[in-house]
Amino acid sequence: MNNWYAGTTPYLRILFLGLCVMIGTNRLSADDASIRLVDETVAGPGMMKAFRDASVTVTASDGVARLAPFEYRGAWLGNRISGKVKFSRDLWGKVSFDIGQAAAHGAEVYVYSLQDGAATWNGKPLAFNTYEHSGGWRRALIDAAWLRAGVNELVMSNGFLLAQDADAMPARHSLVSTNGGAGWSVAKQGEFLVRLRLLRHPATGTIHSDVIDMAGVESIDPHFIPRVDLDSIVISKQGKTPAGTACSLKSRSGTTPRPDASWSDWNEANPPARRYVQWQVTLATTDPLLTPELASVRVEALGTVRARAEAWGATLVNHDTTRIVRTGLPYRYQRPSEKLQRLRTQFRLDEVVAAGKTDFERLILLRNWVRRQWPCNDDGSGVRTWDAIEILQAGENQHGMCVHFATVFYQCALALGYNARPVILTNHFVADVWSDEHRKWILMDVESVQREGFKRYGTAHYVRADDHTPLGLLELHHLVQATFTAGAGLVTGVVQRYTVDTNGVQHAERSEIRSPDELRIFKRFALPERNDFLDQLEPWEVMHGMDYYRSDAHIWWLGVDDLSRELQFSRVTEREGDLFWTVNEVQLSTTTGTRPNTLEVLAATVTPNFKCFSVRFDAGPWNPMEGTGDDPDERLQAIEWPLHPGENRLAVRSVNRFGREGRPSEVVVHLAGPVP
Repeated sequence: MNNWYAGTTPYLRILFLGLCVMIGTNRLSADDASIRLVDETVAGPGMMKAFRDASVTVTASDGVARLAPFEYRGAWLGNRISGKVKFSRDLWGKVSFDIGQAAAHGAEVYVYSLQDGAATWNGKPLAFNTYEHSGGWRRALIDAAWLRAGVNELVMSNGFLLAQDADAMPARHSLVSTNGGAGWSVAKQGEFLVRLRLLRHPATGTIHSDVIDMAGVESIDPHFIPRVDLDSIVISKQGKTPAGTACSLKSRSGTTPRPDASWSDWNEANPPARRYVQWQVTLATTDPLLTPELASVRVEALGTVRARAEAWGATLVNHDTTRIVRTGLPYRYQRPSEKLQRLRTQFRLDEVVAAGKTDFERLILLRNWVRRQWPCNDDGSGVRTWDAIEILQAGENQHGMCVHFATVFYQCALALGYNARPVILTNHFVADVWSDEHRKWILMDVESVQREGFKRYGTAHYVRADDHTPLGLLELHHLVQATFTAGAGLVTGVVQRYTVDTNGVQHAERSEIRSPDELRIFKRFALPERNDFLDQLEPWEVMHGMDYYRSDAHIWWLGVDDLSRELQFSRVTEREGDLFWTVNEVQLSTTTGTRPNTLEVLAATVTPNFKCFSVRFDAGPWNPMEGTGDDPDERLQAIEWPLHPGENRLAVRSVNRFGREGRPSEVVVHLAGPVP
């Protein structure tokens, strides 16, 4: 054996590799022919995974991207309200909406008011009604013929109890009149909380791919990548563009695994032949009643294979890794802080979970402890902020409701180093926590929705009926939605693990099969766009817990039909990865090295509060590696892996700043014969 493996300690050589496609080194032969290295068509389910803004939807039934069938007017969020106005003959209100073209199939106007009232749209009388999931909102339908180009006016002359946005004052679109509409003045307490939903397509929207690795040779295991020279990359699209619509394709490329300043600019021409590529399609229309259709995008790459690890006698035995799922939306994570540490120590959270043998058991112990901190909804519901310390220190009967139970749980979980976040349901509030064991987000219904448990410390999570694995929110949503669609009397695919005081026994666990009506709250859900409310409270939905949801700052899941959507909110997504991205996972890609018997491994992770990678060769010690990248939570590490005869193991995991280690990913390679 040569001196690469001399001594009793395995030779480790770790360096940052350029990770570009190597050119002209170690050619297999002088006349290697150019071959098709990549031929990937994104369509159907693949199109569903592409990143897109809220102006583009991808229909699940056919996987075709189109401009969304709706657009919103009314940009004020509604986080804080300055008061509620009741209209009468002595006080009228008006909201103006500039809609540009008049073309639309119709419209819907939503007012944040528990009370009905009299109103007109451009002089036409409106009838406001509640709907299945209206909460504190009321809706009126507007006929397409009532719309006009430019400014349209909603005039409210009687009734309502309409909120005003305290963060949007003085108002620009809301006016009041004290003389029956003869004269108007600015609504000084802020914009009236009114939203307009136009049933038409927006003018433009964008959809784009994640980074594509052009070295993934067709028909070769993508986890064991040969070293190649790229000759050309061709990207094309298929779809339909009715008159007045367009689909514009652009692409860019680079030598680094994530886009940075070294990448080429977005261009309509085919990108330079570099290892990493992205495509982007802009859909546009000049007629709001028409949309282009993007059916597929094809990416082809021609090049030459220069070296394969198989030629050295290397065999990929096992590749136990994952593919990172990224969100296309910004999310702000809670950082380690003095206040977070205070929460952990002051309430002795390590002792609370000490009896747990696994992380999931510890999280159940934490949830049950949180649920016992006060009996049930109390007078604190309308005044407590989203701050676990404030909630826990509140006086008797001043703690809060489901919002505050879930807030205490997820912030305590964060203090212990877990990844957790708040989740909004229609008329309820729960928490998500990432489970390394189950490799997904798990829903915790901290103050269970079942009323019989309100004063008996009821709390719950949900498992699959077949294998009893814990359910995430989206899985639960789909199972409940399917039950409603089928008209079944019970959600038989879901078992509620319901923990409630029973016959003097604290937290006795029961398994319950619930009706769809009992679980209907899981039909609609949203995520706040951050989980750092403990340190940065503002902006937040003030008085949430007393009022219904009104803020347009949250990201709502765009369900399969109007009955599973919150139509009054404009920020929506139908891409699963936007809300259910992966964390703490390490994705490994293994490329043939520039030297014989050497592999180049790229480790990638999205780990909130990333500290380092931890790497182990064979049965050796775990060694820290800092990782690279501009994003503090998304990091890369290039590893040169010299192989020895026999079995070679490489394991990589992420570690966060709280010291929590993620699930290891592992590659096992067998190398035949002696190292030359």
